[in-house]
Amino acid sequence: MSMERFGLDYNICLAASGVGIKIADADSIGFFGVTTGAATFTLTICATLAGSYVASSISWTPIIHYYTNADAGAGTGQWSNKVANNATGNVYSGAGSNVVPYTSTIATTTAVAFFLLASMVPAGYEYVKCTAVNSSLIGVTCLDVERAPWNLPAMSS
Repeated sequence: MSMERFGLDYNICLAASGVGIKIADADSIGFFGVTTGAATFTLTICATLAGSYVASSISWTPIIHYYTNADAGAGTGQWSNKVANNATGNVYSGAGSNVVPYTSTIATTTAVAFFLLASMVPAGYEYVKCTAVNSSLIGVTCLDVERAPWNLPAMSS
């Protein structure tokens, strides 16, 4: 039998750039975007929604690879796996932040996907913020607990 997966497997934040998303109730967060220029995605974490989000003052390896697709999100191309990790354990050392991609920027009109596993977030941190530059950004949490869509907790609260 077919059924809707929204609420059973995932929850969605359609305007995720710069939004603190609670990862404590999920096993991972997927971020998806289509670039509009030379793009980067900076990940920061915090113990509380309204606290100070950090990246460079902690030791963590949030993203080890990401995917790109030159079809601009149209679904007509194939995804390519890109290595994102460097020797320091950070995704990209630009401005001391954890940035995707690791070496420079992602080209214009490229679809991008990357995933942060809850197990990669240090203990005590419950919120993740991804700030996109020159890209749209959607955040999708893979849920630990199934709920009807109208019973899902707010992702940023």
